[in-house]
Amino acid sequence: MENETLALVLIKTELGMAAQVAEAVSGKENVAWALVVTGPYDVVAAVKVPDNQELGRLIINRIQKIDGVSNPTTLVGVHINIGVEPFP
Repeated sequence: MENETLALVLIKTELGMAAQVAEAVSGKENVAWALVVTGPYDVVAAVKVPDNQELGRLIINRIQKIDGVSNPTTLVGVHINIGVEPFP
């Protein structure tokens, strides 16, 4: 899809829930991968959806409802010029 929306979702989790949240997020449709990380966020997920409407549905209806998810932040890609494909 040429006009698809690519985004990173940065997720804070409840204490001790990062691995479970990453596993649950990675199983959602349109999520390319999810990774437990260190720093101000606990999980980072890469998503590829047809458009911004679908991105909103994914975040609100599926990711925010996962037990342990707290305060997801979404970074929407506006231009990609890299040598690898992070969104298979």
